[in-house]
Amino acid sequence: MIEEEKIRDNMLRFKSIINTEFSGDRLKKILNMVECIEDRMAVAPASSKEYYHSAFVGGYLEHVLQVFDIAMELYDGIYAKYKNTDSFTREELVLSVLFHDLGKVGDANNEFYIFQTNKWRRDTLKELYMPNPNIPNMDTADRSLYLLQYFDITLTQNEWITIKIHDGMYSEANAKYFSVYNEDQVLKTMLPYIVHVADLLSSRFEYDKWASPKSKNEFVDKDDDFIPTNKIKSKKTLSGVLEGGTFDMTNMFESWG
Repeated sequence: MIEEEKIRDNMLRFKSIINTEFSGDRLKKILNMVECIEDRMAVAPASSKEYYHSAFVGGYLEHVLQVFDIAMELYDGIYAKYKNTDSFTREELVLSVLFHDLGKVGDANNEFYIFQTNKWRRDTLKELYMPNPNIPNMDTADRSLYLLQYFDITLTQNEWITIKIHDGMYSEANAKYFSVYNEDQVLKTMLPYIVHVADLLSSRFEYDKWASPKSKNEFVDKDDDFIPTNKIKSKKTLSGVLEGGTFDMTNMFESWG
């Protein structure tokens, strides 16, 4: 779990990166998208199960920003040291990292993760969240690409491929991109590898933090009477946070049913 102040700071930093790294019409379109979904983006978890990674309110941005930090260190350090040619731009890297998991926020109108209401599944399977049955079933990467085009954000070929296959070989569908035996079919850019490695390292660091004896209890709800709710209020809680108002976590969600 992270504090309300951290949720606010993460959103402010996320927007600051966008304003720094993009410009012109592309910047306007990205900011428009973020403004439309920032309430859900700010509080979304990064995964559904307690033992995955950042499965808590605010976990999505916490994860994305850590992937960004790791990716930029890889880019400025290892990639800069060993590269032979530039196969992608810094802007392509930043966009791919910031929005590689965008589909976890949901579609244009509804959140993807909702609180798991089945107590047995919460207690036994450690499923804190479940997919929202009210939105079409879609792979996270595909939903990310859908949302970007929905908000008229045109991607380069490098960006599209990277977001599509950022899970690497953890997704069987990506084998045709990574496991090839023809020189002509080898990926033409290092970008997917950098984003995948940064994402993998971040996820593992987040798991290790959860699994450590010192911090594990912070992520576990001890209230047996806890009845989770499932619908994030739109355009209400985040605005209060950004304006320096109170951030009452109990008022972030509408009642179940």
